Amino acid sequence: HRPPSTRLALLPARHTAADTVLRCARARTQSAALTMAISDQPIEILETRTETDGKTRQTFGFRITGSEEKPFIKMTMEAGPETELVPVTVGFPGLGVILEQKVLSEGPVIVVDDKEKTGTAIDDLEVGDILRAFSAVYTVTPPADTLSFYANPPKKVNVRGMFQVDGKNFAKTIAALQSNGELVDRFGEKMEVNEISLVVERKKKAATDPASADA
Repeated sequence: HRPPSTRLALLPARHTAADTVLRCARARTQSAALTMAISDQPIEILETRTETDGKTRQTFGFRITGSEEKPFIKMTMEAGPETELVPVTVGFPGLGVILEQKVLSEGPVIVVDDKEKTGTAIDDLEVGDILRAFSAVYTVTPPADTLSFYANPPKKVNVRGMFQVDGKNFAKTIAALQSNGELVDRFGEKMEVNEISLVVERKKKAATDPASADA
């Protein structure tokens, strides 16, 4: 029995149902939306530790909250001896990659299966990359540092957070990616998300032997 292998093109040139959702979410309120400024350093590696079994554990700080009180969202992930974690920040929407769910020896994962000719992520992501985490939009009760911007605070607001990918749930992962098409409440204004931060797990490139390279 073959596992689910739904494909999704995250590029406007391919008019999939999922892409239509992303377009409509912005079209409804675009006239009242501001654009978020791109962070100078949206992802920082806060800690790296190599375990005795060869695995690498890294803690990342994602500067996506817009809050001076809590500027980082921290997330710790682990890569195997033959892989490495690669953090990237790319423009959104229009990534230009196709994701697919595959079953590897360690279980189901969501991978970059193909790339389009154009897109914001085609230079940063590689075919075979395993999607581990990315920024998404969540609807929550307003945080304390958000309430001060409203004379009449709303009961719910949209804020940015990090989504940790579960390879078993492709549909939930795609829905989380699509959430970036929603407007975010920041400083009492509605703002568009124009970049997303991702972490992928990638096979390490084989080291080149200097002697053989000179030959």
